[in-house]
Amino acid sequence: MSQDHQSFFYTLFEYAQGKILEHETLLASFYAEESSFVRFNSGQIRQPGSVSQTEFTLELVDDKKHLSATFSLSQNDNDDKQTVDETLATLRENLQSIPDDPHFLYATEVNSSENSEAGSLPTAQEITEEILAEGAGLDFVGILAHGSVACGFANSLGQRNWFTRDNFNFDWSVYSHEDKAIKSGYSGFEWDRDILSAKFAHTRKHLDILKLPPKTLEPGEYKVFLTPAALSEVLGLLGWFSFSKKAVKTKQSALLTLVEEQCTLHPSVHINENNNGGVGPMFNSKGFVKESSIELVSKGLYSGALTSARSAREYDVPTDGSNAGETPESLELGAGKLLEKDILTELGDGLYISNLWYMNFSDRQSCRMTGMTRFATFWVEDGKIKAPVNVMRFDESLYRMLGENLVGLTQEREHILDAGTYHRRSTNSINLPGALIEGFRLTL
Repeated sequence: MSQDHQSFFYTLFEYAQGKILEHETLLASFYAEESSFVRFNSGQIRQPGSVSQTEFTLELVDDKKHLSATFSLSQNDNDDKQTVDETLATLRENLQSIPDDPHFLYATEVNSSENSEAGSLPTAQEITEEILAEGAGLDFVGILAHGSVACGFANSLGQRNWFTRDNFNFDWSVYSHEDKAIKSGYSGFEWDRDILSAKFAHTRKHLDILKLPPKTLEPGEYKVFLTPAALSEVLGLLGWFSFSKKAVKTKQSALLTLVEEQCTLHPSVHINENNNGGVGPMFNSKGFVKESSIELVSKGLYSGALTSARSAREYDVPTDGSNAGETPESLELGAGKLLEKDILTELGDGLYISNLWYMNFSDRQSCRMTGMTRFATFWVEDGKIKAPVNVMRFDESLYRMLGENLVGLTQEREHILDAGTYHRRSTNSINLPGALIEGFRLTL
């Protein structure tokens, strides 16, 4: 991301700030990305492309009234200044006809920051060539996203925040036959051909097993190992309004029984919102700086919630800088003691589950979830993979999975970047181990 974006943002904001009236306050957010996308199909490039976009959000504040508007920037000085003029005029006019917002809160203490970390990434073309070489002969589909993301904040009180980060995210699946395929992913800031090679080698090894006659299981309880990718689906679902302060206060959180100390998770379970170890900016759209780490679950017990500025005002508590939706952006599950190389031995007889899909709550109040096993799920006997397993649905409570039935978590963890690109590239991530669980309920 070029330095020009930062200069352009600050210059345009200074212009907008010069247009406000004495009793008004102005907040502004900026987003930009310069991304390359390569879509693969049948092991070949199907569609390369690129996106270069910039967005500017202005929020005009007059006492307890506020309104915001977001628009794309042309980066033509005169055109964008005209858009700012028109937007401010519209906001000011409409501001007169809306009621006060009793829960509105923005930062009034100036906390400026700058965090620009450029990764040492090869070009998208170089990475694509390596992907095609490693995947030669395989029928794989996937998408590579590569490039820079920038976020900025400014207010008329003098605060300035800037963040840029280069990263890549390669999300792919290799098809075997019928409904059998293997899903994998590789993301980060430093490209390493050896890691890509190892992941493709792992995929080829599992492809051979996938060609064996599949085993169909009867509904029942099984010992399973959830890889970090599979476990991320569980915690990803949990992120829907479960860690939110508002959800806790209104008793809508899926973790309510944990909050009210009616049950616990396993003492080895520690869940944090580790903003310092994430891949997104350390500030939000109201100018609040995020806490480095927010403890959500400690030793299996409820410890805290994500608190936005709005909840802080409504419930008279401090904000921790969380986003307006109070959803995790940098969730982290602490490591355990199991070694990944020993997992099959520890599993003995059971299921090795590489991924899950179609996740949803089957009973939110008891934090019970349902979903399907996906792709490379294998039957293991005496610590050895014996056969692929036909797709099964499960229905399990988090309190059993990461509570009474948790055998252990792996020492190794995987930092998974969100592959979402809806509207813009996501800066969310999750860092977590794999989980060995007994009595896992497969229902049909």
